[in-house]
Amino acid sequence: MEEKKEALRRAASESSLAGSILREKLAKLDSKKPRPYGTIHAANEVYSEAGIVGFWKGVIPALILVCNPSIQFMIYESSLKRLKARSAKKQGGITALEV
Repeated sequence: MEEKKEALRRAASESSLAGSILREKLAKLDSKKPRPYGTIHAANEVYSEAGIVGFWKGVIPALILVCNPSIQFMIYESSLKRLKARSAKKQGGITALEV
């Protein structure tokens, strides 16, 4: 939408379009409601701006952000397993404080 407005302004500055005609065309553009984005529209926009590489740009930062919680979960599970083994020797359950 903004691109069309900018194109109209450029065309008006290059030619001798009257201010009222430009205002009418801009008002007509403002009255149109933009269509909501869908998955296919977003994919087309990404592909047109960045190509196939654009789909993979955020993968490495996303994987880095996923590593920390997965490591924490692995440490939690291994600690819980050790606590269960230790409590099995004592014949008692694991308390909330231990977890």
